[in-house]
Amino acid sequence: MIMEELLNNRIYVSLTDREKEVLTGVCDALTYKEIGELLFISTRTVEHHMYRIFIKIDCNNKIEVVKYAIKNELYKLC
Repeated sequence: MIMEELLNNRIYVSLTDREKEVLTGVCDALTYKEIGELLFISTRTVEHHMYRIFIKIDCNNKIEVVKYAIKNELYKLC
């Protein structure tokens, strides 16, 4: 079961370190292939991490994931 907490209008979801790295790559507009090369994992593994992220934060596409990351301070814009 995923543990979520509502605090200061933010929902905190437990992401693994690797999921956070993949999430950062998506926020940086990298392709799954580029993320895989950067992290030394296969494209399929990146896809699996994104699938888990979609489930954990209840999103349906990458745009929603990026919005979630910015809103919850998992990614900072330059």
